[in-house]
Parts: sequence; C-alpha cells; structure tokens
Amino acid sequence: MSEQGFIALSRGLPNHPIVGFRGKFKASEAWQWLLFNAAYRDRIYYAGSVPIPLKRGQAAHSTRYMARAWGWKSESSVRRFLHRLKTGAMISAESGAGLTVITICNYDFYQGIANQSGAPSGALRGAGAAQKRTR
Repeated sequence: MSEQGFIALSRGLPNHPIVGFRGKFKASEAWQWLLFNAAYRDRIYYAGSVPIPLKRGQAAHSTRYMARAWGWKSESSVRRFLHRLKTGAMISAESGAGLTVITICNYDFYQGIANQSGAPSGALRGAGAAQKRTR
C-alpha cells in the first residue's frame, strides 16, 4: 500500500453511471468492492430471514453472489481470490451455511481512523512539527 495518504470515496461509486464498475472485475476492483460492502459500524445483516451480526469491517455474502457481482465465471475463482487475500493477511474469512463472513484486516487503517492526522506513523504533529520544520 502507498504511504501517500487517503481519499474518501462514496459507497455509491461502484454504481455510478460514468465511472462505476463495469463488466468483469479486476482483482483491485473486487478488493474495492469488499471495502465498499464492509459494515462501517456494527450491524445486523439479513441473509433472507437469517440475522447475521456483523462487526465494523465485516461483510457477509455467498461466493455465488460475489461471483455474479464481480462478473466472474465461477465460485472457485472467488474462493481462490479470497484465499490469496487471506494469505496476504488482508482478510480473514469464515464460511458456513452458504455464506462467507469476511473480515477486512486493518479496516480502520483503510478508513483513515488509525492515523487521523494524515501524517506518516511516527511523524511529529502539531506545534512540535511546525517548530522542527522552521529550524
């Protein structure tokens, strides 16, 4: 990941008529889709009539649904992609009852909460930073 900061994106971006996601997703678009679909606060997600409690940074979908949403031909492609994300320590995932609950690792970091100032980790902030720069 780049250490150049963050940008805020609307959760509606994937459906935007001009710049929204179209056709078969690349891996980066599938990753962004997961970020867009993750719960931004604890909530209950209903899979049909079954309530699934989600924590901040979690999403719950079937591999069939994700394959369809991403324009991928097979559920096995989704499973392989999720496995690569797990291997890369980007997600953890638990499957059961036809659903996969995906937890985005470092979700707060991706949302800019871990480092609200925008300064690199360990960087001086506030008056101390300004004084050091002027010396």
